[in-house]
Amino acid sequence: MSQPEQTPSYFNRRWETSGGTDEVADYKKVCPSAIVACVLAGLSPLAFFHPLMWVIPVLAVCVGVWAAMAFIRQPDELLGRRALRWAMAIAIFCGLTAFTDWAVYRYYLRQEALSFADLWFGKLFSDKPLEAYELFSHPLNRHLPGRGLEAQYAPGGKNRENFDSYMKTDHMKILTDHDLHPSYKYLQAEFDETPFSEIVSLQYEISWDEMDGRKTRPMIITVSRMKLIDVPYAGWQLQSASFK
Repeated sequence: MSQPEQTPSYFNRRWETSGGTDEVADYKKVCPSAIVACVLAGLSPLAFFHPLMWVIPVLAVCVGVWAAMAFIRQPDELLGRRALRWAMAIAIFCGLTAFTDWAVYRYYLRQEALSFADLWFGKLFSDKPLEAYELFSHPLNRHLPGRGLEAQYAPGGKNRENFDSYMKTDHMKILTDHDLHPSYKYLQAEFDETPFSEIVSLQYEISWDEMDGRKTRPMIITVSRMKLIDVPYAGWQLQSASFK
């Protein structure tokens, strides 16, 4: 009695097609650099908290490129292409978005600082030195209720003494003398931050008339924005203003 013909099993088919070698099935391993890229991409949202963290998405992209090259060299031996695509997309998105957010924030912070400095210059040029000097006070201590500036800076008091001393500085003599036709030109800004305030150092070029022609000197104005209520100029304070 003849035996029914049996359908070859997958193992037998694999054995036959492999030429009788010991290889039973294809083996693929996960690309190590793809794993590292995925881990770094998962940490990429930290880039939103501080510019130093921008290195994380950058590293994720660099490692991702290295992993992509490995996939090109070994297209049939490595796993993880789809995960690598997602990791690269996340890292690029977080890196670009974090940088854009930082750049836009710095732009508006600089614009507010410039507006506050313009306010100070404007008060000096319009014969309001007391109001200009008040901008050096903490925002919550300005214009105390029931007291005008004249009373607050009455002759003989400590406030008046400090004010008179400041008015004798070189830059104040120039900025408050209309006969010298003083002017200012913004050059650049530098930023810093403390737990309670954001500090912007503004560099200006101050020009005025002299007997032998127009003179120019660089000037640094440092202003800080206190983390207070969102009212125009309410959170800003002049820290210093002097020739460089």
